[in-house]
Amino acid sequence: MVTDEKVLNMHEELVDCTLIDLLPVDKATRSFSKDFAKNLSVSLKAEGLYNPIAVRPNPEKPGRYILVQGRHRLYAWFRLLKEKMIRATILTAMDEREAAMAAAAENIWRWDGGKAQKIRALKIWYDYYAEKHGLAVEAKSADTTDARTIEAFVIEASNPAPEVEPEATPAIKKSKAVEQTFVKQVAKATGTSERTAQRDVRLAKLFSAETLDLFVQRGITQQQIGMVSQIAEADKQVELVNLLASGMEFNEAWLRIFNTPADLSGGTKDEKEAKTAAKAENDQPLSDEEWLNTYCGEKLSLLGHPEKFRADAILYRHTTDLRAKFRSRIKSHLKETADAGVKGPLWGSISRLIGLSHPKDFHNCPECGGAGEVNGAVCRKCNGAGYILKSEKFE
Repeated sequence: MVTDEKVLNMHEELVDCTLIDLLPVDKATRSFSKDFAKNLSVSLKAEGLYNPIAVRPNPEKPGRYILVQGRHRLYAWFRLLKEKMIRATILTAMDEREAAMAAAAENIWRWDGGKAQKIRALKIWYDYYAEKHGLAVEAKSADTTDARTIEAFVIEASNPAPEVEPEATPAIKKSKAVEQTFVKQVAKATGTSERTAQRDVRLAKLFSAETLDLFVQRGITQQQIGMVSQIAEADKQVELVNLLASGMEFNEAWLRIFNTPADLSGGTKDEKEAKTAAKAENDQPLSDEEWLNTYCGEKLSLLGHPEKFRADAILYRHTTDLRAKFRSRIKSHLKETADAGVKGPLWGSISRLIGLSHPKDFHNCPECGGAGEVNGAVCRKCNGAGYILKSEKFE
């Protein structure tokens, strides 16, 4: 049974649309689209209003309400469909700060705004949550607007962070448990995986509110934000942000600081280095035979029957880019499956494929030593090839 006062003091009823007041919104974290509202009105006319809007009593005007969530729904229902009464959840226990959080979050979580906007709103939400649960947070600017969803407002009350005995668990473990509860709330409220929510929370914690405001204003993409977060030298990170604030484009700012074009191909540092090496190797004007002799000549000389190795090596060369693209798309799914402890045969096959080593590093067969035969018969271990594929362990 939910006992949180905030949840107990909410109820649903029909409200006169003319009694609902709209407050000014923070355009940095919210957006309103009349086209979206028009499309929504078509659905509302056909199906009705399944999800009520959310309002709270106006403390300065008894008998009137302030809209908390549902700006598009209210506009479509009242202005476009000309309906006077609307279903609304009355949040009698929600204070002004919590209402501002929920109102600012409406378009971020329910309508597809920019990624930088979402991270900016998430920063506000996390700071509020961390302060409430006694976690260390960065001092917030006076002009920031708190953002939080009604869904999370109810989820938190219904599923509070598990209490941990202080004498049994160190403070740092308790903080991690509270933060993980927050990540789960974000995932549920935004309809994303916990892995994605964890990444977004990390970015929200890493940057100041002012920097995230800058990212929103300059249209910095999620990938670019991720690149900034991976800059190890604090002074260079600050320098890049300052250049962006001056109006310089991201690619130009990156080039000025690092003297190299921004790599927007994605992947970890090791993956990018491996990709660069493979590209340099394949960009050389070598025929397949020249490439084989240059990079795999030693391995060829050790095999009794090199025909299969020759074919596999050339296949490896011609599929380098395809395997890199496949790896970038599949690795997060493999990681989630591994974390869940349900790895199957297909998981193993795919992980070996995306982690495939260069042919020159393939292992000689331990049974035949590369000959492909044992006592005059085809080696069963390698099926006569004389070598065994080598794959790096997938992490």
